[in-house]
Amino acid sequence: MDPPRYTPSKIADHIKPKAEGGTDERENYQGATEPCHDAKTAEEVAGAQGRVAPRKRVEVGLDGWQRRETAEGRARRYSL
Repeated sequence: MDPPRYTPSKIADHIKPKAEGGTDERENYQGATEPCHDAKTAEEVAGAQGRVAPRKRVEVGLDGWQRRETAEGRARRYSL
């Protein structure tokens, strides 16, 4: 098995949104990649509007990384 891969976060995301009473204190921040932040924000906005955000289903490999189908129909690791 390959060693784990890490993706640096580029966005400081509020764990508890400010609209729900969260603060700007350091303990309320977490690092997030842009796709993760966008998905989390979409879920929070949908929840505030009383609906469910659409979620894209992805296959995750044993190493925790997203997998995708190849042209031959086999799943392979998603490379960044």
